[in-house]
Amino acid sequence: MTQEFHLGRTLKNIASMRGTNIHEIEISINSYKYWVTDLYLSGISNKFRNQIIIGGLNQKYEFNCIIKDGNTYKYLDGFFKGEYNQNLLTDSVITDLCEVGTALECDDLIEWFCEKFEIENYKIENFEKIIIYSNIKGINNKLYDFICQNLKEIGIKKVVDACIKIGYDFAEQLIMSCQKNNIDISELFTSLIETNSSFLGIILNVDINKVDFSTKNRYKSIIFFIIIMGSC
Repeated sequence: MTQEFHLGRTLKNIASMRGTNIHEIEISINSYKYWVTDLYLSGISNKFRNQIIIGGLNQKYEFNCIIKDGNTYKYLDGFFKGEYNQNLLTDSVITDLCEVGTALECDDLIEWFCEKFEIENYKIENFEKIIIYSNIKGINNKLYDFICQNLKEIGIKKVVDACIKIGYDFAEQLIMSCQKNNIDISELFTSLIETNSSFLGIILNVDINKVDFSTKNRYKSIIFFIIIMGSC
């Protein structure tokens, strides 16, 4: 059974904005248009609540969100009217709603995603969900240990995708953590730089004595190239 969406923060915010004059605001998400009252927006979104407090809202807002399930737009049609259609709530819709929650700064949607997929309890089958949440809320240091301990089970491709999604600093720290735990990073790092060359600079912090012979020679060539390019 799908876990129901609850409105703890939303209702609290609406209650605090009782004196607000009610106006309709146009919200566009990936060109899908919704009309929402400013009172309701102040409840679901910290972003809009703060704007009302400091001086009011514009008549129209546009957001680009990563939405993969078309039913998400149908759900949002009800959501912005205060209606919550449980029949539309698949895992993919809940994941999309987390992306919308991030754009709108809607804590209820983000926390709902966290509770639904039990993000606090790291599991290999939830790895991609953990990465989505970590990219929004920040990296918990235990994520590095979790990946190091389960690198083969998670799979190199998923870890590389996570590095690209979260960014350079995360990838660098993960590589360093792997080496600290004596985990061979040859395949991981090679796949990473082949997928996205912007991660090449991480190699300057890699202990090449901890990789296999063929990889070591390749890394030496890359380091030499970086040094030469840097001196130009």
